[in-house]
Amino acid sequence: SRRVSRLLLEAASLAERMTISGATACEGRFFLGGTLGILAHWELLRGRYVEAAKQGRRAVHVLAKLSACPEYADDAAYGLGLYGYETSRLPWELRWLSKFIIGGYANRAKSLVLIEQAARGARYMRSDAQASLAYIHAAYDRDPPRSLAFAEMLRAERPESPIALTLVLEALAVGGRHDDVLSASARGLERARPPGSMFQREAAAYRYHQGLALLGLRRLKEAVDAFSAAINAGGRPIWVTASRLKRGCAYDLLGE
Repeated sequence: SRRVSRLLLEAASLAERMTISGATACEGRFFLGGTLGILAHWELLRGRYVEAAKQGRRAVHVLAKLSACPEYADDAAYGLGLYGYETSRLPWELRWLSKFIIGGYANRAKSLVLIEQAARGARYMRSDAQASLAYIHAAYDRDPPRSLAFAEMLRAERPESPIALTLVLEALAVGGRHDDVLSASARGLERARPPGSMFQREAAAYRYHQGLALLGLRRLKEAVDAFSAAINAGGRPIWVTASRLKRGCAYDLLGE
């Protein structure tokens, strides 16, 4: 972990040097803001919350300056919007962190507008912004139509992205569109079939959502099979763990 921290600090130092020269100042701020964001997340994972807040504050200051660079303004909007949205979700007793990190209390609606600005106009962070909005509206705001709109936007621009299809499935599942989930997951599994396909990496996610739809349709034995297939597919641990939990629910409903 120390090596990772050292490498990130070295990267931040190199990017900061770029900001000194007028010719590379904007590009340097772009790299510096991104590196500090990764560093803040890394410190958060290590449980170093104060250090994470400090690096987040540094990143926001850099991104605010980056927003003055026309060619990077939409990319800066993504970072600023994401910091604003995440701090708006802090528990009330931690809202003081919002003032420390972004300089004031976060406004969730304005933060989402900034991320949408990036989703439509950013040069480098466009796909990230689209994916973030698809996830935010599915997992947190529970707005399936908006989630699906951004997931479909990402899939239209990145048709070879396996995760784009996963985001579409999440939006459909939150909206209770079980039949559409089954159709979309089947297409994903078909694309995952050829050896070496990138879609194999998300096969567990497709199987999980397939099981979720079958569970919603009360096709319980088929749901158990789908969740079992997701567990055996491997892939990202989040889908394997979720499939184990949902398979248990299906067994309970079956009385087994």
